[in-house]
Amino acid sequence: MKSSLLKLAIAATAFAGASTTNASDFEVGFGVPYYSFDNKVGLEDEDGVNLNLGYRFDKPFGVELSGSYLEPDVSDTDVTAYVKDFRLDGLWYLNNEGNVLPYTVLGVGLLDTSIKGLDLEEEETVSFGLGVKTHLASRLRARLEGRWLHGLDNHTNNSIISLGLGFVFGGET
Repeated sequence: MKSSLLKLAIAATAFAGASTTNASDFEVGFGVPYYSFDNKVGLEDEDGVNLNLGYRFDKPFGVELSGSYLEPDVSDTDVTAYVKDFRLDGLWYLNNEGNVLPYTVLGVGLLDTSIKGLDLEEEETVSFGLGVKTHLASRLRARLEGRWLHGLDNHTNNSIISLGLGFVFGGET
């Protein structure tokens, strides 16, 4: 990742909201993202897998590291591409109490695309999204999120919808 992207990540203010836990907590989550790619990218829309690690600071801010992997087909071919999407996100939770936690997210990342071991594209990205987490149990959260992902190098606009689960550690329930 280039230094400009790292500087932007450090400068980015995290958006996050409250939950039934007090103050700081860690969250480990996994989910299923569905990527809708810009026509310029030349990839078919596809779902994948996602893993995220997050830390919520004192209300209402948090930060997350996230990685997604998917294998979309290259448009109009039988060739499969391999896409890895790595992001550093800031979260701002829109309320401070309760079981339903709406949030906004702002992030920077790297979208890496390869075919059969050949690295085709490595593009820096910025993203913005809205989501909601809800407690299924004291330490288990469900998550639904929509996100716009903009490629800085090729000016592509992709969208992601994801559904996932998160396990909360620390904090009080």
